[in-house]
Amino acid sequence: LLHLAGTADEGVLGSHGHRGFASLLLGSTAAEVAAHAPCPVVVVRGEATTAGPVVVGADASERGEAALEYGFEHASRHRLPLHALHLCPIPAALPPYALTPVNQDLDLGRIRDEAGRVLGQAVDRWSTKHPNVPVERIVRDGAPAHGLIEASRGASLLVVGSHGHGGFAGLPLGSVSQAATRHPPCPRPVAR
Repeated sequence: LLHLAGTADEGVLGSHGHRGFASLLLGSTAAEVAAHAPCPVVVVRGEATTAGPVVVGADASERGEAALEYGFEHASRHRLPLHALHLCPIPAALPPYALTPVNQDLDLGRIRDEAGRVLGQAVDRWSTKHPNVPVERIVRDGAPAHGLIEASRGASLLVVGSHGHGGFAGLPLGSVSQAATRHPPCPRPVAR
């Protein structure tokens, strides 16, 4: 499959094969191909809805741009709305959960405003190219993987980049992308 993906525009796989138990969330083949294929890979699990929005995990990274591009093109082609979602993992940095002391002067409102500004700039570039796509920009506090999984309920597609901010160059798939690929109830492409 990885060899074929080298010349493909997109790969599409089921979440697990015959050897997996129904409760397993992602089979080893789908995980391996999603992590290493050079093209976008869509992992399909369960019943897909075609009426829900396209949810895109967006940040200011290069892979976040690839996710927005894929999401906007899919939404435009299928005449669906798009929800661009940026999650700020702020609560995890605050006591009692923080592993290191946190600056007590942390301005959470300013952090959210900046996240909204960055998200708006990224989304506006693609909205200009796809004016037929209705877009909702969403900035929420919380862990990115959990927030994306929750936002994908009722979505027709969840799109994530292979890495976001903080990814290590040697890792083929970031932790948020891995979690989002393993758990949501809708099909989800990993954009590159």
